[in-house]
Amino acid sequence: MFKFTPNQWSTSHRTFKLLSKELMWICWLQCPLKYFPSDFTLDNLVVLDMQYSNLKELWKGKKILNRLKIINLSHSQHLIKTPNLHSSSIEKLILKGCSSLVEVNQSIENLTSVVFLNLEGCWRLKILPESIGNVKSLKRLNISGCSQLEKLPERMGDMKSLTELLADGIENEQFLSSIGQLKYVRRLSLRGYSFSQDSPSWLSPSSTSWPPSISSFISASVLCLKRLLPTTFIDWRSVKSLELPYVGLSDQATYCVDFRGFSSLEELDLSGNKFSSLPSGIGFLPKLRVLFVTDANILYQSQMFPQV
Repeated sequence: MFKFTPNQWSTSHRTFKLLSKELMWICWLQCPLKYFPSDFTLDNLVVLDMQYSNLKELWKGKKILNRLKIINLSHSQHLIKTPNLHSSSIEKLILKGCSSLVEVNQSIENLTSVVFLNLEGCWRLKILPESIGNVKSLKRLNISGCSQLEKLPERMGDMKSLTELLADGIENEQFLSSIGQLKYVRRLSLRGYSFSQDSPSWLSPSSTSWPPSISSFISASVLCLKRLLPTTFIDWRSVKSLELPYVGLSDQATYCVDFRGFSSLEELDLSGNKFSSLPSGIGFLPKLRVLFVTDANILYQSQMFPQV
């Protein structure tokens, strides 16, 4: 393992060629460089941890690394694109809080073993490449806080491996509609807005200049739930967990959706909403085991649930 601290840079930046070619783990937090040093030998690398770096790009050109399993570049706020990487071994690509990221490289399809892609808080990201639909190993995708993401690529609808989608804080209507194509999702999270230092100014809780679309999303209205759940959600019979807490759902909003289409649903979170009665169809979910309605203005209706 090679662990590099920021104050070591001035005395060690010319020693990379002397490092062992068997190096397996690099931990270099707050790296001041814009690009990864070209004289590093990476052939045997398993873990690359460069959180809070100053990287603009990890490297120029293509790298083929078939022992690398984890890349963590979280909170590298100058990073503009994901690396051009071909690897049969990488399992986790973590880019949480990379607030300048605008491009996911098409080479993502060449990560044939990746199971987790974390893009949480990459709020400048507008599109995902169509090639992501060719990643047959991807199980978990976190795009929470990617508030400008326009839609999911059509090819993602055929990803049998993708069973968990975390998409909190995205209220774009086209994006929400595109979720309906995901046939194999088991866990879906569409929580309300979470605010962070990396968010654009109009997402600040104290802001008075929210776009009208966001204001209407947060307010309790009939349109709220229609936009939150795509029209094709009735076919999501494989979904097991659905999280919709604190999104301003009212009685009017819940009346227009029948939850009976989620026939495999085991866990449902409706905490913090504004309805006074349970939404239609919940009592007909045969596998529902956990229902969260904490901090919701709800009156218990025992007749909605089947007798056991």
